[in-house]
Amino acid sequence: MKNILQFVKTRKDIFSRRNIVIAILFAIGLALFLSIYDGVQEQEDLASLDAPLLAWTISSYDPTLATIMRVITDLSAPITLSIFTLGSAAVWAWRKKDFWRPTLFVFAMTLAYITSAVIKIFTARERPTATDLLESHAAVSYSFPSGHTLGIAVLLFTLSYFFCVASPTIRRVILWAAATAIGIILVAFSRIYLGYHWLTDVTASVGLAFVILAIVIAVDTYASVWIRRKATSLLQK
Repeated sequence: MKNILQFVKTRKDIFSRRNIVIAILFAIGLALFLSIYDGVQEQEDLASLDAPLLAWTISSYDPTLATIMRVITDLSAPITLSIFTLGSAAVWAWRKKDFWRPTLFVFAMTLAYITSAVIKIFTARERPTATDLLESHAAVSYSFPSGHTLGIAVLLFTLSYFFCVASPTIRRVILWAAATAIGIILVAFSRIYLGYHWLTDVTASVGLAFVILAIVIAVDTYASVWIRRKATSLLQK
């Protein structure tokens, strides 16, 4: 009986800590996105840097750097990340005999791209004016938010959460945090440098990624417990 009570107390402590993390991530992400969206509508705050940054990318254009940025942007394209997500989730489920988190991984990426598509239609923000460094023929959708940046951010955030929760060591947390930050910055910079997006587009995407991460943690925390209880109940019958 004592062991059971200790287990219940431990679970409550975990839920309490995760609730705080979920609330903080959701609040930060939503506040960041809404503040940037408001700035874009009013053309103030961070949006005031959009035009100067575009002017800088045009004036400092370098063919070699542009080639590297195109490789990065192609690797982070929605179709590329979708193939990676489905393939890695399938291998993960097969190797680990765990279908819950691979499915949640696919859900997170699907939610990211649906959210991006809906907001693009709603905001209908035009991309930066076509320049010599902008492959305008490839940019046929609206600009806000950046689907590439949102996709890589959600992918890295979600994988960081899964792997750090599985083995929460300081070394692992630091490595995943560094890899996530570098990955997001590289993709975001590639989208700006090639002229596909404004600074506010990619920054708003990071805000949305925090919101989706909060949803993923909430679903993983509560839905998985419900599923396990149902499975246990069925096995006991």
